[in-house]
Amino acid sequence: AARPGPDPAHRLHDVRKAAKRLRYAAEPAGEDAAELAARAQVLQDLLGAANDALVAADWLDRAARAHPAQAARHRIEAQRQWAQAHVDAAAYERAVEDLRTWSPG
Repeated sequence: AARPGPDPAHRLHDVRKAAKRLRYAAEPAGEDAAELAARAQVLQDLLGAANDALVAADWLDRAARAHPAQAARHRIEAQRQWAQAHVDAAAYERAVEDLRTWSPG
């Protein structure tokens, strides 16, 4: 596993993993924690999509260097993936606030 670093992508990836652990812990608790699990899932999905795009862009960058004949195609797709790696700040803040304000029913 990658070691957490100071860059935002690593920190957001750590937050995504924490949301995943929270969701996995809440799901077996049943109905009492179903809303908490759902809120954690929202944050996990939001950050997971960005992480997936970053991983794909990194792989495509490496593929472009390793296979010069396909470099142009790989770089175009890498740029598309980088563009998709955006985390909407307002959606992130809403998801985090929804987790902060959860209380058992």
